[in-house]
Amino acid sequence: MAISFAEALGYHPELLSLQAEKVTVYGSNLVNSETPNYQASDFDITLREQVLAMTRTDERHLTPSPKGAVVTRRSELQTMLNGNSVDVPLEQATIAHTLSDYSTNMSFIRYHLTALSAAINGR
Repeated sequence: MAISFAEALGYHPELLSLQAEKVTVYGSNLVNSETPNYQASDFDITLREQVLAMTRTDERHLTPSPKGAVVTRRSELQTMLNGNSVDVPLEQATIAHTLSDYSTNMSFIRYHLTALSAAINGR
C-alpha cells in the first residue's frame, strides 16, 4: 500500500503557504509605514482556510485550491498626516498572531510525520 503524503498531511502544507503569504503582505505594510500616501493592504485568509478544510464527498466535486487568497486595500482606521494608512501596532499584532498559527500548523505536520514514521517502522 502506497503512502500518500497529501492524505497524511491534509491541508496543512497549503495553509502554511497561505500564512507565509499573509506575513509577507503585512510585512510589506510595516516596511512602508513611513511611505507617503501608502495604503495598507489586507489579506483575507479565513475563506481560504474554510475551503481547504472541506473534503470531497463526490468525484464530481472540484478540488479546493489554495491559490487566489484575497489581497485588498484595508479600509482606513486612521490616516497619518502624510496620507499613509498603516497602523504599525495592528500590523505587528497581526504578524505575531499569524506566526503563532504558522507554528501550530508546523506542529500538526510534525505530529503527522512522526505518526507516519512510526507506521512505516512498525511501532
